[in-house]
Amino acid sequence: MRVLVCCTGGLGEAVAILPTLEALTDGLDDPVITVLCAPRLAGFIATSIPGVRPIAITPETLHGLGRALRVPALVKQIGPVDVALVTPCQGRAVSALARRVSPKVVGFTCGTAAEQRDLHVVLPYQEDRPVPDVLCDFARLLLEWPTMPLQRVAPLRQSLDPFAVDLFALEAGDDAGDWQEDGYDAASADSYGVIHSGAGSLLQRWGEQSFHDLAGRLTALYGFPWRLVDEGDYDLVDLTALLAGARGFVGCHSGPLQLAAAQGVPWVAVAGPTPAAWDPPWRDVPGEVLRRGLECQPCGHVGQALSPCLHDAVCLAALSVEDVVQSVTRVIPLPRQLAAQ
Repeated sequence: MRVLVCCTGGLGEAVAILPTLEALTDGLDDPVITVLCAPRLAGFIATSIPGVRPIAITPETLHGLGRALRVPALVKQIGPVDVALVTPCQGRAVSALARRVSPKVVGFTCGTAAEQRDLHVVLPYQEDRPVPDVLCDFARLLLEWPTMPLQRVAPLRQSLDPFAVDLFALEAGDDAGDWQEDGYDAASADSYGVIHSGAGSLLQRWGEQSFHDLAGRLTALYGFPWRLVDEGDYDLVDLTALLAGARGFVGCHSGPLQLAAAQGVPWVAVAGPTPAAWDPPWRDVPGEVLRRGLECQPCGHVGQALSPCLHDAVCLAALSVEDVVQSVTRVIPLPRQLAAQ
């Protein structure tokens, strides 16, 4: 069967689609699976699910004066397919492209009305279900396995050597804080934790200074460095390897959070407006979401841009460094706790 999957979003969406791609490659007879994805994610998807064929595009390339040239070339490159999946909120240009190459286009109810007009089959999108599980509905439909559970183990194997890449972000520098003087143990130099402060929207970010203070506290407690990492400093191969070797991960809802959890790395998420559907669902991986549970949470919906906050981002401002420290120690035992065991 020839299948097209349109998934041109960010890293978090790419991680979320992996269980679906794996189910299709394992369950279909002679599958030929093409994935439309962002250029940065093509190598990541091809490495994670061997056998799929990534085609790198951005939705913006399907607009403008060059559309008449680009779309026919893409149609020829993709070739005819039996069925296409349009993941949520890809936009009308992507769904229209899928319709040009497939007689059966499947998508979800959370897309725009114009986008849904291009769909032959519309699947329900339930906000109370994890995003990876919702995307598995496509595999359930094609494989006729209505009770197929979401894979409850991390979908990415730790196949990359974290020390085969340049982990320059773990070297001491001017922003290293006091970790060398505050409990850093040279004997544990191969251990490290990762803290990522970025997120897709400013409304999702807890604050650079808060994360900087957190890095110092955790380094002193655990005896190995917890370093602030900027996703943009790495290509995805290096970032994947970096996270695979970490003892733990702390960050806002973001692609690196999903990538760390998908590799079995213990994690803590500082959650603001992001809906619980984006919480990492891998139940065998230790993790905890810090969410105040305010009436206005979540103010964002899956696949939609966040609305301006009317409450001065109190959902994140109410979380202190001490709150996050306590969460991390619940998820990742301290060295003295391990020694007591």
